[in-house]
Amino acid sequence: LYSKITNTITHIMERKMGYQEKKAAHILNLMAKAYEKTNKKKQACAMYEKCLKLRKSAVGIDHLKVASTLYDMAMMFHKRGKPTRALECLEESRRIRIDRLGSSVPVAETLQQLGNSSKLAAQYEEQNSKPESFLSKRRRFPRYEAAINFYEGALAMR
Repeated sequence: LYSKITNTITHIMERKMGYQEKKAAHILNLMAKAYEKTNKKKQACAMYEKCLKLRKSAVGIDHLKVASTLYDMAMMFHKRGKPTRALECLEESRRIRIDRLGSSVPVAETLQQLGNSSKLAAQYEEQNSKPESFLSKRRRFPRYEAAINFYEGALAMR
């Protein structure tokens, strides 16, 4: 009897803690969005990072809330001119969304943003390169090709 009661109490506590983590993650997400609206991008990124950690703990690493947070983080990294980090977050978000939703509008939106971030990364690389011919640039910057592929994937899903 004691063991059964202990297990029940433990189960209730675990459920309660999960609920508290979800609420805290939601609040962190709201704070990140508020920082974003006030153009405090560094603070927004920090809040998104904390939110992501809590959400992964509360709902699991493959939950749609995690994908949503990763997507928001990617948009913030994109705005901060960090295309590599944006691409990492978008790739992980895309993987989760495809696993959970298959071909759908949210997946298409993620693919579109992957295209945008790939294009941004290519432009960044291009700006930091020496002048050269268009063809050699195209060979050196395959991210433009990746951007086109992501855009085509997004269109195919719509």
